[in-house]
Amino acid sequence: MLTEQQLSERLDYVCGSDAGVIAGYSSFKTPVELWAEKTGRWTPPDISDKPHVKAGNMLEPTLIKWFEEETGLEVETDERLIKSDIYKFAAANIDGRIRQDNAIVEVKTTSSNQGWGDGGSNEIPAVYYCQVQHYLAVTGAERAYVVVLIRGSDFRIYIVEREQAFIDRLMQIEQEFWQEHVLKDIAPEAIQVSDLLQLKPRLERESIEANENVIDQLRRLSLLEEQAEQIKQEADSIKSALILSMKDESQFVDMHERVLATCARVKTKRFDSARFKKEQPDLYAEFVKESESIRFTPKKVDWSEYV
Repeated sequence: MLTEQQLSERLDYVCGSDAGVIAGYSSFKTPVELWAEKTGRWTPPDISDKPHVKAGNMLEPTLIKWFEEETGLEVETDERLIKSDIYKFAAANIDGRIRQDNAIVEVKTTSSNQGWGDGGSNEIPAVYYCQVQHYLAVTGAERAYVVVLIRGSDFRIYIVEREQAFIDRLMQIEQEFWQEHVLKDIAPEAIQVSDLLQLKPRLERESIEANENVIDQLRRLSLLEEQAEQIKQEADSIKSALILSMKDESQFVDMHERVLATCARVKTKRFDSARFKKEQPDLYAEFVKESESIRFTPKKVDWSEYV
């Protein structure tokens, strides 16, 4: 687990977990969010107390020991922030180093096997492939052993060899990100709506004259939303008719007894936040969490006027 000092020091470099973000493979962070983090505009939420994060940190020594028993290789842990002599913008926090094999070890825990190939191969999720190639670039190691525990019991070892052509390209885009965006304080291109919160944290109301392209897009959006509502209404009508034709706890099957649809009563419990706020306002205020988003609201317009 990284210390506060290590986390702060990492802001001055492109690190392994940043590589997949810059390359566009991360589903957890965008390049704009990474830029905002590196330039001090945004602090990611602290997830160190999340169960899956705590489990990963606590299991790491055990998985390294398991790896040593499986392979006969001795792993040296290294908690330093390793800075590259070649790529001055790059640094790495590795989980372990194997001196006799000029290799590094990266440990993962996950609840999904998506993107993971057969153990012994080099088929790992792209975001992690970028991460380990970054580590190989920084450390000069020849290979990475990626140790993963999937769903708490599926232990696998992957071997990722150093791929210099990939490293050359990865270092190129990392350097461009660092020099052209972080050092020059220029945001990369936004790729999703949440990026706008980093680029324009305080949206000011202003009137912008809609050009022909914007009007065409708004007209198309209006049509699609109208069609979506009609489709939803039709689907709800069909669903209601089918439910009325069935009995509780029954199902539709085909001639081969394959289940096509089921009908069952389901009880759910929901927290009455409105009542809680009214009866326990002080306690509600203590636990309420404020979030920020961008709401886009098209207005009802007779688009035939803009033909």
